[in-house]
Amino acid sequence: MVASRAVVTSNSPGLVVDHNVRAFVGDGAFERAQEYVRDGAVFDARRQGDTLRGACEGQSAESYDVRATVSPAGEVSAAACTCPVGADGRCKHVAALLLTYARTPGDFVVVDDVDAALARRSRAELIAVIRQMVRQRPELETLLVTPLPDGRARTPRRLPAGSSQRLYRRQADAVFRRHGSEWGAVVAVVPELRAIAAIGDGFVAQGDAGSAFAAYEGLVEAVLVRYAEYERQDEDGILRHVITECVEGLGRCLGIADTAPEFRERVLRLLFDLLEDDDHLGDAGPVDEAGEAMVRWATDRERALAAKWLRALSPEATAWHARPHAGVLLDLERDTLPDDEYLAACVALGRDRERVERLLARGRRDEALEAARHAAVSNLRAVADLMAAAGEGEAAESVVRDRSGANDPASFEWLLGRARAAGDLDAVARWTEALLLAAPTIERWRAARRAFEARGEGGWEGARARLLHALERSAHRVAVEALLDEGDLARALALVDPEPTVDASGAPVPAGMKLRVAEAAERAHPREAMGIWKGHVRDLIASGRRTRYREAAVTARRVCALYDAMNEAASGQRWVAELRESHGRLRALREELAAAGL
Repeated sequence: MVASRAVVTSNSPGLVVDHNVRAFVGDGAFERAQEYVRDGAVFDARRQGDTLRGACEGQSAESYDVRATVSPAGEVSAAACTCPVGADGRCKHVAALLLTYARTPGDFVVVDDVDAALARRSRAELIAVIRQMVRQRPELETLLVTPLPDGRARTPRRLPAGSSQRLYRRQADAVFRRHGSEWGAVVAVVPELRAIAAIGDGFVAQGDAGSAFAAYEGLVEAVLVRYAEYERQDEDGILRHVITECVEGLGRCLGIADTAPEFRERVLRLLFDLLEDDDHLGDAGPVDEAGEAMVRWATDRERALAAKWLRALSPEATAWHARPHAGVLLDLERDTLPDDEYLAACVALGRDRERVERLLARGRRDEALEAARHAAVSNLRAVADLMAAAGEGEAAESVVRDRSGANDPASFEWLLGRARAAGDLDAVARWTEALLLAAPTIERWRAARRAFEARGEGGWEGARARLLHALERSAHRVAVEALLDEGDLARALALVDPEPTVDASGAPVPAGMKLRVAEAAERAHPREAMGIWKGHVRDLIASGRRTRYREAAVTARRVCALYDAMNEAASGQRWVAELRESHGRLRALREELAAAGL
């Protein structure tokens, strides 16, 4: 483990500090990224404004594209990676990108926004750029005959051109064929497919629903045909999400005014087919977002038509729970069903919010309150919001208090919001404590401290002791974080003392807080911190892996620095000598110690 380090230059997007990176990606990804940084795994590094981009070598044959946006305050506000677990950017490759920037910001080439860079080019230069792109990526040649959005508003086509749809379909098919279906190929396939979806998005933005539909339809057909080959490796659902993005675009096509009815019906039919598709998506199931798009964007006449199609799927079914996609059907018919049938359907389908909403709209207050009292806990917050918006806030609070139980964070958050709005400091403290104990986090610990301090009268001291005692038993990590947050290093050291820092396989323990405590305690409690670092060195060496020897050497250098700070440099030298002597047969360890200057 290396010391926290920050590098700031006049061109930096923000202060990049190790602990900010760790906070974003988590301990495990942070620790694994250290080796990537040491090996120079990040390449083609670029900075565009406050966004860092690059590629990172992975364990597979292909590298991954990574990006991260850093706020002026140095916090990572967004990130993404094309690796199988990097959709939200909380992976070792993103951590490696950020840590590489922190250590060598000069390696990042500053580039302009693409639109700005292209705008500065002459027509001849743009043609030269396109030629070079096609030389490097010959498959881009098909873009020269592909309809593309140019940002200018245009009259939507009455029907999409079939040739355009086939062109987009061929492009998507070619993406699949180029990359094959070996394990991990989905990571390379998805970004190229999303680029085709972006063409549809561009046409939607300029009001050309017909051209957008051609892009979405061609892409969806290609993905559905190929999905079975990739389903097992699509663990994070990134390929399925391509279909979801197309569904969102198709819904926006219905939102474009002045499109021909026959075209709108074709869009509606594609959404319906996606909702009903059980053959291509396998275990991934139907595309429920297609039903949501129909409900949101269709006209009343179109909702009635879609409902007719759904009812035709099981004409013999009389019970709502037996009907396919019954929830979508209920939403499509909510304005046309008689009250009694609608309310009965809500009961059958567990749609508590919709049931209470209809009862309140009809002035049936007592029935609405009774329905709220029997709502599922998972629906309780939505029902309470609805009641409060209808002027029944006190009744809603009573229902939530009665139903919240001992461990329902959503209910406690709702009650806390009500207490804050009312300025009731006692209630704010009470519900903040309940929320912390139900779902402990360091942020909720800080909120509890603020709440009790706001009450005055020294209320925090008693609450602190009570909460720490509870957290030490139920949420050890949060208890340690709380002690670090308040500078109570002695108690934090005592709390982590029994913890290991390395597991049986020789890997650092991601969930442990012991090393963080050691780092924080170095100045005030150097000997105790040194003891933790020494134990970490011992356990890393015991793992028998060279990568851990390297980490052990770096940590040993940290131990020597602590000895130096205490004016005991000779003791540090003796400790390193003993380390070498006791592991004299480990040549790799000796080499790593030498590389670390020990």
